[in-house]
This record gives sequence, C-alpha cells and structure tokens, in this order.
Amino acid sequence: MKANRDMAIYVSFFALGLIALSLGTWAFIDRLNYKKLALQDQGTVVNNERQYSTTSKGGTWAPVVEWIDDQKKKHRFVSNYSHKPAKYSVGSIVPILYLPDKPETAEVNSFGAMWAQALLPSVIGFVFISLSTLCIAMQKKKRRS
Repeated sequence: MKANRDMAIYVSFFALGLIALSLGTWAFIDRLNYKKLALQDQGTVVNNERQYSTTSKGGTWAPVVEWIDDQKKKHRFVSNYSHKPAKYSVGSIVPILYLPDKPETAEVNSFGAMWAQALLPSVIGFVFISLSTLCIAMQKKKRRS
C-alpha cells in the first residue's frame, strides 16, 4: 500500500515537473519572439520603486525608466524585474527593448529581466522530472527484488 502511495506522489511530481518545464519553454519562446520584434533603445532610470512580496523582507527595488521613442514621445515604465538592493541608481542609462506598436511592453534589456521568467520554471521542472524519474526507477527496482 505504501509503495502505491509513494508511486502516486512520484508521478504527481513528474507531472508538476512537466507543467513547469512546459511553462518555462513557452516563456522562453515568448521571450525569443519579443527580442526578435523589439526595438533597442536606451532609457534613464528616474526612480527605484519598492516592490513588496511575501518572500523578500523589506521588498525589492524595480527601476523606473524613461525613454523617448523615434517619434520623440516620452515613455515611462517600471521594470518587471526587481533587485535587493536596487541594481540601478537614479540617472543610470540602461539598455531597453520595446515593441514599436506597444511601447508599454518596454523592459530593461538585461539577462534577468529577459530570461528569469523562462529559466526559473524550466530549472524547477527539470529538477522535479529528474528526481521523480529517479524515484520511480528506484521504486520499480525495489518491487522486482
């Protein structure tokens, strides 16, 4: 009975790993498409905005960036990627990417901002799949002996 329950747990973790890996793959493809279509520019950090979360005591800091597009229109955005302590100081010039028809999609062109949302679920998915596969194989081996 315990072996069946353990196997169900391992299979559940395998399924969760597949879901996480699928989400990471989708996010990776989304980021690649974004980078392919996006224009590059530079922006200026005008502030750092505190982002509160349950996991980061005191919160993290996301840069608030302003830039002027090709039509000389000023835009402002808060990065989706924050740091503790703040990674950019006010006045810093940062590389940005944005879709020309959707400037609200602008983001700082850094590794973390571009790839963290794809990398994190992919790594978690890979770990869950690997460990659950190992546990399932060990469980099957135990049943044979």
